[in-house]
Amino acid sequence: MRIRAIGFIVAMVLVSACATDLIGDMAASQKLEAARNIVAAVNAKNSEQYVRDLAADVVVAMYAGDVRLRGRDAVKANREAHFQNFPQARNALVHLVEIDDRVIMHDQVWLSDAQAAPADIVEVFTFSDGEIVRIEVIQSNALFSR
Repeated sequence: MRIRAIGFIVAMVLVSACATDLIGDMAASQKLEAARNIVAAVNAKNSEQYVRDLAADVVVAMYAGDVRLRGRDAVKANREAHFQNFPQARNALVHLVEIDDRVIMHDQVWLSDAQAAPADIVEVFTFSDGEIVRIEVIQSNALFSR
């Protein structure tokens, strides 16, 4: 009887540990999916899709630099203007990694079909309560002067 009880306790601990890992993986995949969604939104030229996972008070800043945009509405308006100014813009995901409440994304961007080599961009997305609350961008200062 005692061996069965110990076996049951061990089994419950293992099930509990596996369930915790699965829940953690679900949260991780939702964060990674939010970053993938941004890439898809750029390629679809869809500003509504782009802001889907952003908090209402999201902040967009250059990495270790100036804040460029504040709020989901400002980001949406910025993306709409960007899609109009660069109708051939597209990007490709190179790498994603999640560390705690952040996702770091490396992607490559082409602003036009005539652009032979892509520009590398890195974004650091910070999450809170399942939403992106901050985006920090690392890109060439000359990216939009091409």
